[in-house]
Amino acid sequence: MHKSEFLNRLRELVGEGRTEEALDFLEANIKDFTAFFSNDIVMLKSQFVSAKSQFLLKGLIENSEFARITARVNFAILEIGDKIEKKTETSESKRRGHLLHKIPSKMVKEKETKCIIRIAYLLEQLIVGLTIDEDTIFQAIQVTCLMSVELIDDNEINTFEIRTSTDEEQFIINEECTQWIFKVRPLRIGCFPLLLKIGAVEVINGKERKRNIIIEKEIKITVESLQEDETDFTVISLENENYLTDIRAEKERKNQEFQRLEKERLAAMEEAKRNAEKEGEQKNRKEEEKRRKLEAERQKREAEEWYKYKRRHRHREESHRQRREESHRHREERRRDSEDYYPVPKHSPSQDMIPDASRKNSSCSGILFLIIIIIVVALIWFFFFNK
Repeated sequence: MHKSEFLNRLRELVGEGRTEEALDFLEANIKDFTAFFSNDIVMLKSQFVSAKSQFLLKGLIENSEFARITARVNFAILEIGDKIEKKTETSESKRRGHLLHKIPSKMVKEKETKCIIRIAYLLEQLIVGLTIDEDTIFQAIQVTCLMSVELIDDNEINTFEIRTSTDEEQFIINEECTQWIFKVRPLRIGCFPLLLKIGAVEVINGKERKRNIIIEKEIKITVESLQEDETDFTVISLENENYLTDIRAEKERKNQEFQRLEKERLAAMEEAKRNAEKEGEQKNRKEEEKRRKLEAERQKREAEEWYKYKRRHRHREESHRQRREESHRHREERRRDSEDYYPVPKHSPSQDMIPDASRKNSSCSGILFLIIIIIVVALIWFFFFNK
């Protein structure tokens, strides 16, 4: 498909109000001309499908809100078509943009302060209709089709009450800036941080990813001060002749009030610290007592087990000794009984000598037999070998 035919068909679908078909057509054919806007198209389609589901199926948004989202998606589609047609800038330069945040560094307790955050592709688009002062900060950032902005109270104790009427996520268009407005009401006196979180939403490997930029702004919160004009001169009333005295007295009173509140804050912090230390000591004592109690119980159990073991050991030894004595007693009884039934025969000493005499006679007979054999052998040798 030729580029002119592609753009004409895309504009025709948007003009007929067929936004979903235009998104499908753009997603299916965008790779033939450029791959740079693929992630933006996926994000636009996701935004539109989500809004359509909330409007038709769930009834979470009204008709006017759905129409506004549809108009923004159509405008983004036409803008992508224009960028494809012109190709006057590289893909990387089109993604570069600028951030403006105007967050006052000084606020008054219990008084609501307006904070403004703007994002645009061109720097001159940020300052349209805005008064620039020392709290207005400019910064170059990478911009995607969908950006999110949050203002966060990151203190342990609730310090700022923040409200807004703008959406957290908004589309970034080429011709003008996108603005977020927050109303911040401080709740405590002192210097506390306020976080500005900028998120760039992209689609990587088919999944929505967010890259964040965190900016921390130190805010000094004081009590209600005198009204000041834009040139930082104090506005006073000339109708009162003693206005200078009144101003000095008012300043002195407010300084004293500020010092009193600061002392109260420091005293409260010290009291909280002492209470925390006491709670820690009590907790440590309870843990130590618990540990000692467990150790005493363990030693008691070990002592009881040892005494039980010794008792069992003594009982086994006593049982073995009794069994041995009983066995020995039975053997003695059996031996005595056998002697009573089968008496041992008595013999004289002469009978004990009979075996010795027989042994002597047998040894003499052997010697005599050996002498006879020697004589016979000598006679045979003499008769046969002397011839």
